[in-house]
Amino acid sequence: MSANVGTLARLRARIKDGFGVKTTATAGNEFTATKMEVFINMLIFGLLTMVTLGIGYCFFFVRFLKWIYSNTKINGKRITFSGTGLQYFLKNLKWVLLSILTIGIYGILCVPRDFCKFFVENTHFEGETGTSEFKGGRIEFLLIMMASGFAFIFGPPMLLSYVVGNSVIDGKKLSCHLNGFTLWAQNVYWSVMGIITFGFYFFLGAPFWRSAIEFVVENISVEN
Repeated sequence: MSANVGTLARLRARIKDGFGVKTTATAGNEFTATKMEVFINMLIFGLLTMVTLGIGYCFFFVRFLKWIYSNTKINGKRITFSGTGLQYFLKNLKWVLLSILTIGIYGILCVPRDFCKFFVENTHFEGETGTSEFKGGRIEFLLIMMASGFAFIFGPPMLLSYVVGNSVIDGKKLSCHLNGFTLWAQNVYWSVMGIITFGFYFFLGAPFWRSAIEFVVENISVEN
């Protein structure tokens, strides 16, 4: 049994390392929250959203995001989120109203890009006060989304690389080191974990989501 556990641990370490794809640029990256902490915060977020019949979703989502950020380091620097639940609520209200008025056109052309723009512009490295911005264009973003939808396993890395690669945090440009093979290897690990836990790995949520967040965090770096 111990041999099997050791083999699984070594396989996970190799997958997390991207089978040699990752670089030293991501060495200072980490997500420090435990599975139990993720589970508790996800549970609180879900319960509060249900109790308020979805009305408090924006406020509780921002709270949850700030908690995730507080447990995240990129190149050894902790990140913070300066936005508020009210700002996100007003953004959502604007997006919904404009999407209705344009018969969904605004929602397709603008909302995905504006969503990323809002969150990137409110993301900072702890203690720094530079300008954060998202440089991706609306049409360009739409085309990348459409292309990633047809790219199977290469789609998510393509979209994530575009979003991260067009994000500037406090004047520092980010890069994403994910590729299709790395994601394929990680999906193999997640699938194996789902099988050997009879689905509880996904059903409970926290083990999978903690691993997913950690996986993304460990593949982002700041360009020199």
